[in-house]
Amino acid sequence: MPLRFNKRISLGKFFKVNLGKSGASFSVGIPGAHFTTGTSGNRVTVGIPGTGLSYTQKLDEKKKRSKIKDSALPVSTASSPSSTSPLENEIISGLNALHNGDAATALGHFKKVSADEPGAAIMAAYLLARQNENAKAIALLKPILKNDVKIPTPLMIQHTSDVRLEIAITPNVSATLAANALAVALLLAELYQNNDEVDKAISLLEEVDRNVDASPLTLSLCELYAGQDLWDEVIACAKKTENADDVTLETLIWYGRAMQEKGLQQAAADVFTDALKKKKNRSPLLLREAMYWRAVSYHRMGNTAKAFGEFQKIYADDPDYRDVAMRVTKL
Repeated sequence: MPLRFNKRISLGKFFKVNLGKSGASFSVGIPGAHFTTGTSGNRVTVGIPGTGLSYTQKLDEKKKRSKIKDSALPVSTASSPSSTSPLENEIISGLNALHNGDAATALGHFKKVSADEPGAAIMAAYLLARQNENAKAIALLKPILKNDVKIPTPLMIQHTSDVRLEIAITPNVSATLAANALAVALLLAELYQNNDEVDKAISLLEEVDRNVDASPLTLSLCELYAGQDLWDEVIACAKKTENADDVTLETLIWYGRAMQEKGLQQAAADVFTDALKKKKNRSPLLLREAMYWRAVSYHRMGNTAKAFGEFQKIYADDPDYRDVAMRVTKL
């Protein structure tokens, strides 16, 4: 599936390295526009300010210079309005409005044909979600999954295949996805969660999880289960997770937390230790979280010396982190 989840490290104001499963790639550019080169070839990624949307285009060597010079969101290649249907014209107009930074006008175009074209519904729902119009966004996305619509549609392949949506999985992790079924499910689950409809979010992701193996999906489910104190479900969901990136690292943290809640402190400490084995290219915040909860398990097992050492390290890095100041004082 066209899911990309990378760790981005800044090496300077306009230079970054992205570390993903396909290897390292390097980006250079100004805010909102980047040229990337790596094992999968050369790409230009251009973001639309304030929308969370971006376009990614793969370049060949002959066209690389001209593409970078004109790095902008792709405008439709349709030869003339008469050569396209009214539905397609609305999608083209919406994309061109986004190209010009006019999200409000783009939303209007996408909404006009959202009932007839899933790609337009996804784009409209995403823009509505950015405006906290959750109910309206949900109403657009539900029919896509309920009716088992095949996506991407031919129009999506033609016009939106390079569009990427940034979707928050947890407060610590976001994923950049193509406008596909997984993106629809994760966005819809996020909207349900924002509307305090957690049961609906869980039911939706459980159904998708039976057919799709994706680490962001596992993490999203673990977070939702934990919020409902469904610790057995967290364990069942996360037990096969391997420490591969920030997504799986946070999943392992939830796995360890579930072990703690079940009273299995040694097992929890072992999970956190596994999570902490790989520190390179991992979020310092997530590593600190794993260290904190391992220290909690040590303390609960009566291993005060180990707990005190861990809490001291955290306190040295961030004295305001959780309750480490109080724990260091008491221990």
